[in-house]
Amino acid sequence: MAAKLDESPIALALSVDHIASYCHNCLIKNDKLKKCSACRMIVYCSAECQKSDWKLHKPECSAIQKHDGVSDEGTRLVMRLGSLWARKEMGTTANETLDDPFSGRRLDTLESHYDSFQERANKWLGVFGEYGQWLSVYKEFCLKPIVDEEIVKRLFCICSVNSFSLTNQFGTTIGICLCLRLSAVDHSCKPTARLAFKGRTCLLVPSFPFASCITNLLSLNHSYIDELQPRAERQKQLKEMYNFTCECPGCIDEQRFLQMEGFACPECASPIAHTEGASCLNDNCAYRLAADHLEICTLALETAKAGNSSLKRKDLKNDVKKGLAEKLLTVYQNSLHELNIQRLPALRVLYETAIDEERLDEAETYGAKLLAIYSAFQGPDDLSLCHFKYGYAQVLKKQNRHAACKSLLGPVREIFGKTFGANSQIYTNVEIMLRGFSLSWFTLISYPIDQTNRQTRMRLEQRATALFREFSRLLSNGQPKLLRTIIPFPDCYASIRPSSSKNHTLSRNRLTQLYSVSTKKISDLSASHGHLTISFQHGLPILVVPLPSRTEPCQFSLRPISDTVGSFCEQLKIEDRGIDHVGLYMSDGARIASSTAIEHLLQFQTFRLRINDRHFNVEVAKLELDPISDRVRSVDDLRAVVAQLHGVLNVNEYKAERERRLQERLEKAEEELKPLQDQKTLIERECEAHSERVMIAGFAAMGIQTGIFARLTWWDFSWDIMEPITYFATFSTVIASCGYYLYTKQPFEYHQCRDRIFTRQFYKRAMKHNFNIIRYNELITEREEVQRLLGCIRDPLQLHLPVSYLSKYERI
Repeated sequence: MAAKLDESPIALALSVDHIASYCHNCLIKNDKLKKCSACRMIVYCSAECQKSDWKLHKPECSAIQKHDGVSDEGTRLVMRLGSLWARKEMGTTANETLDDPFSGRRLDTLESHYDSFQERANKWLGVFGEYGQWLSVYKEFCLKPIVDEEIVKRLFCICSVNSFSLTNQFGTTIGICLCLRLSAVDHSCKPTARLAFKGRTCLLVPSFPFASCITNLLSLNHSYIDELQPRAERQKQLKEMYNFTCECPGCIDEQRFLQMEGFACPECASPIAHTEGASCLNDNCAYRLAADHLEICTLALETAKAGNSSLKRKDLKNDVKKGLAEKLLTVYQNSLHELNIQRLPALRVLYETAIDEERLDEAETYGAKLLAIYSAFQGPDDLSLCHFKYGYAQVLKKQNRHAACKSLLGPVREIFGKTFGANSQIYTNVEIMLRGFSLSWFTLISYPIDQTNRQTRMRLEQRATALFREFSRLLSNGQPKLLRTIIPFPDCYASIRPSSSKNHTLSRNRLTQLYSVSTKKISDLSASHGHLTISFQHGLPILVVPLPSRTEPCQFSLRPISDTVGSFCEQLKIEDRGIDHVGLYMSDGARIASSTAIEHLLQFQTFRLRINDRHFNVEVAKLELDPISDRVRSVDDLRAVVAQLHGVLNVNEYKAERERRLQERLEKAEEELKPLQDQKTLIERECEAHSERVMIAGFAAMGIQTGIFARLTWWDFSWDIMEPITYFATFSTVIASCGYYLYTKQPFEYHQCRDRIFTRQFYKRAMKHNFNIIRYNELITEREEVQRLLGCIRDPLQLHLPVSYLSKYERI
């Protein structure tokens, strides 16, 4: 029996960005998903899916309700696996077969490197994030322990070694999952298969035509990391993350190494080794690497390593990255081979920037270079290569390069159809694009008409009409905005090492390498889910917005002067907690800044409102009265007058002078207060010890009294004699308590009695140590008053003026 190349994950967790877009059980995406009635965060497509997922969702459901928020997908995956572990549901127990030796794998038998966890903890800090920080986040989010901490640590190790990135059909990472069988597939830097997900099913898709007939999992392999990076970096990552030294065909093949990392021959531009005197791989070229050219190439290689590290930084602006990438490509000319993978980061940055800025000529040029590198080192059926071709074809289509676009999409359509099915969205997109290039209305009506093919002709005409309508809508409306959304290099493949971010996300180490476009298709940004209108009631703008979770319209009042776009978006999120993303965009796709005032927004006439994955066209109704009325103009005039008075009256100088004086008073008071505080602390320690001794003495006296009464009752006298004595002793205690109340005006309670002893002793010792209580209280009051005045003078952001600025206004 042949081994299956697919498997349903034992557990999965969606990322925070996609938590409201996919069913948590079957991963279906549509507009009819319903939220869990308890946590209002996790969504399902049906009651059956919710019931099936409840045993895993129950712990996180309580945690989400308690924290009013959801944690990262790594934490939730470990919680779900912990629920399975507590139920002793470890997965399959089938026996291993010759074709499928991994069928008997269980959750508790997966490789975790747990024995060497403590020794390797320091090395794992940069690979999986600091375990101590992750554990604190896990404990904070998880209300009550599901399993022991040792089991949590072991599950953390299992996920770090065996988990996969959960992707959709467009190659975008939407979460993290754990498969039992497919997690045992070996690694290779020259993979013969890729991981993909068709709904909830994880597929092992062959990357080469010869691998499509292989059914033994031992004969297939995929890459745990990004294989399109230098060999030294790949081996270092694999050693740190998986504790093995890679000796796969992709690492030991020297010719492949020279093509991926070789220098460029100055005569024929073929790859050449890194040693002096090395010969060119081109048999027709007799050049040998000279010392001066070796020095130039080595310098270019060092520059590439430093520059690529800078390009991966997220804090750099796009303009800086673009300039750096252009300079790097200039350095690479005549030094690094044209297929050298050191070129990839710079080409990716320039390609994405050109798409964002709609410079299609440059995007086509850089995309062709990227395609050449990917095609050289990846299989023709590689799914990641197909996703990149799909994105690049859209650039070519925009350039009216229909023939080149058709040649790219032809093989891609077949692979997408086999992998995701003919009913998948990505296959439909490719089919529509190809139909638009190949079908012609005139070729259809030029068919000979006879009685035998009349019905066939009518069906073809109807199908062609529907296809042309769909294709025309895509070309006319969606394509200009699609080009700004092409992201050929998703974050799931950008880096294997997770950053120590504030979310402490668990590492997704076995990454599916999909150089894909974004999930937004041609029709996504152009398709509208409705039209909204801003009307005016009594001069106030009113907008009625349909809320996604509550499925009901809600009316919002927009205040033109005081409200901004950001405050309006916050109002939407407060009204509906199911809104994860909301933004306002211009008609051309440019985002409207959050700081934009509502009065300026009303002047746009038309704009777009995005709520999660839904888009609405918003129109501003015409007014007989201008939104900026006379009242607004009078307010603007008043602002101008106040600003002029503010400058003429030297308010800033007065505030600085006032702050300087108050600061001097505060420093003087604190300087005088410091020795008094030290003295007060010493006296408090002595009084604390004295009150403690008095309370212990009282306790000892009551114990002695009890012992004396016991002695007199059972040894010296009888109970008949001692009963009235104990009565009068108890009544005397009550009288003493009443006298204490009459004297102190306080009830007789032990803690209040102790505080009174402490206070009386403090005043006595203060006189003994010459501690001025009155002066101490005056200084405390003065310090609080000065701090209050400083808070009133300083601006709302509590910005402290520098001393150099204050000294300018010091009066002599």
